[in-house]
Amino acid sequence: MLKHISIVDDDFQVTQFLSVFAKKWGYAAKQYTDVLNFLDVEHHPHEVIMLDLNMPNVDGVEVIRQLAQKKCRSALILMTGHDERILKSAQILCKEYNLQCLDILTKPINVSKLKKLLARFKQSREPQEPPRSAIWIPSKHDLTQALDNNELLLHFQPQVNINTGLVNRVEALVRWYHPQHGLIYPDRFIPLAEQEGLIDQLTQRVIEMAVWEGQAWWENNKEINISINISAHNICNYDFAEYLIRLFHDNKLPASQLSLEITESQLMMQWGASLDALTRLRMNGFSLSIDDFGTGYSSFSHLHKIPFSEIKIDKSFVMSMTQDATALAIVESCVLLSHKLGMTCVAEGVESQQHFAILESMGCNMAQGYYFARPMPATELLAWLSHWHGQRCHG
Repeated sequence: MLKHISIVDDDFQVTQFLSVFAKKWGYAAKQYTDVLNFLDVEHHPHEVIMLDLNMPNVDGVEVIRQLAQKKCRSALILMTGHDERILKSAQILCKEYNLQCLDILTKPINVSKLKKLLARFKQSREPQEPPRSAIWIPSKHDLTQALDNNELLLHFQPQVNINTGLVNRVEALVRWYHPQHGLIYPDRFIPLAEQEGLIDQLTQRVIEMAVWEGQAWWENNKEINISINISAHNICNYDFAEYLIRLFHDNKLPASQLSLEITESQLMMQWGASLDALTRLRMNGFSLSIDDFGTGYSSFSHLHKIPFSEIKIDKSFVMSMTQDATALAIVESCVLLSHKLGMTCVAEGVESQQHFAILESMGCNMAQGYYFARPMPATELLAWLSHWHGQRCHG
C-alpha cells in the first residue's frame, strides 16, 4: 500500500509545494534537495519517487542509473521543465533498466493529474494478489508432440479497407491448444521453435492450415486474402521459397491471395539468403509486407533493396498517436512514404474511432485492431464478416 512519497528536486519551493499536497492527500512525504542524501537511503517497493531530471551536479538520468544498479523496486514519476520528448526518453530508459515509471509530468505540475496518478497506484497496490501458479514452459518434445498431434490452430483478425470499409483480407495468427495447459499464444512457443530447429515445420503447418481455410472461402466466392507472419529462419532457408511456390502451383491458387509479413529487425540475420528468397517470392506473385515498420535499424535500406509491396506500421506508434505528437508524425510519414513508393499501407493497433478517423484523414489504406475485432476462429470469422458487411450495406 502506498504510504510514502519521496520528492527529489534541487528547488526547495518545488519540493515544499508538492509535499504540502501529498500530506493533504494522506501520504507521508519526504523532501530531498540534495541528491546524494536521497541516494543514501533505501527505498520501499510501495514508495513513489518523484524525480526531477534537470538537477545540478547529479542529474535525474544519473539517479535513474544508480537506482537501477541498486535494483530499486519503488515506482518513479519523472518531472522536468524541459521538452516533453526528453521525459519520454527518460521513461524508456527506466523500462530498459527494469524500473517502474508510473508517468511523466512537465512543470508546472498539474496537481489534479498527480492526485489521480497517485490514487491509481495506491489502489493497484492495496489488494494483495494471490500467488500465481508457475507458468508452464514447453520443451522441444512438447512442441514436437503438438505438431504431430495437430494441436496448432489458427485465429484470424480482419484487416479493414479504410476507403471502402470492406474486409478482403485477414491475418492468420497461430495458437497452440494444449490438452492440459489450454490456449497458448505464439510468444510462448515461436522462439522455442526457432531455437530448436522446428520453425520451418511449424510455418509450413500454419501456411497449409491457412490455405485449407482459404480454399473453403474461395470456393464459396468469398474474396478473402490471407496474411501470415514468417520468420527470418524461414526466409534464410533456400527451400522455403520453392516449397511455397510449389504449394500454390499444385493447388492451382493465385499467389496474390497470400501476403507474407516479416519484421524488419529479422532481415539482417542472413542478408543474402533473405534477398534471394524474397525476390523469388515477389517474382512469383506473393505480396511482401514489412512488419512493425519503424522499429528496426535500417528501414529505408530494406525498402530500397527488397521488393516489398506493403508497409505495416507498428502498433506502438498507432496506439500512441492520439496523445503523442511525435508518434502522430511518424504514422503520417509512414503513410506518405508508402504512397510515394506505390505501396499499400496497413496500420495495426487501431483501438478507437479516433485512431480510425486520423488514419482515414491521412489516406492510410488498411487498418487492423481491436476497434474492429479481436483475432477469432474461422467459424466465428464468417459470422463476423456477414454482420460487418451487412452493417456496411445498411449503414
